[in-house]
Amino acid sequence: MDAAERLKAKAKPLFATHDGSFHADDAAAYAVLSDLFPHHRLERTRDEAVLAEADLAFDVGGGVYDHHGLVKPLRPDGEPYSSAGLIWRDFGRAWTAKALHGPADSDLIVRVHARMDKSFFSEIDAVDNGTRPPGPGRRHVELFSCRPD
Repeated sequence: MDAAERLKAKAKPLFATHDGSFHADDAAAYAVLSDLFPHHRLERTRDEAVLAEADLAFDVGGGVYDHHGLVKPLRPDGEPYSSAGLIWRDFGRAWTAKALHGPADSDLIVRVHARMDKSFFSEIDAVDNGTRPPGPGRRHVELFSCRPD
């Protein structure tokens, strides 16, 4: 059973991410997850007990969807993933299929998923990891760097 199927089996999956400031990677990862799993709970915390209880933690906790460890998960081109890219890698095709009302393995879904990855998610990954600075042409990344008050 893959991650999406496991989460769909839950009545109300618990997602967790860090508290405090958020960036494009947290916001984009959450946007994908919250659209795919509308009946979820979100905890923004660094409490290890809460993170351990989460069905999926992203950008915190040292798990599969946290890119802050000593060994960075890498994209096929060698660039490091952020939490957004990791979530998109594993859930993006399902999100694209839902958005376009088509089967996840159709040629159209595969192409749109790849295009979104290249034009949006890889940019978030690069800026979040510091391999490319934010700037002109990367406004979508700047919009997501916020402090919730």
